[in-house]
Amino acid sequence: MMDIIFFTKKCYIILKRISMSSRYTEDPMWVVLAEGGPFHARGHFEEYHDRLIKTGRQEAADALAMKEKSYKPVTERNEE
Repeated sequence: MMDIIFFTKKCYIILKRISMSSRYTEDPMWVVLAEGGPFHARGHFEEYHDRLIKTGRQEAADALAMKEKSYKPVTERNEE
């Protein structure tokens, strides 16, 4: 257990040094999230939602559907 704690602290110190020496003040991940997420995931909600269901990740699909306001269940999409 002590090895894990030591390793975690060492990683934190290394990452802190890297971030302090960077010329950028913002984390790129937060910039991407503020812009609406990664380009490859934009506009592909239905396909991603269906993939989550097909791969046995129903809970993640339900959580994602709750966040998506324009979501229509698969049965409603098939009726159109």
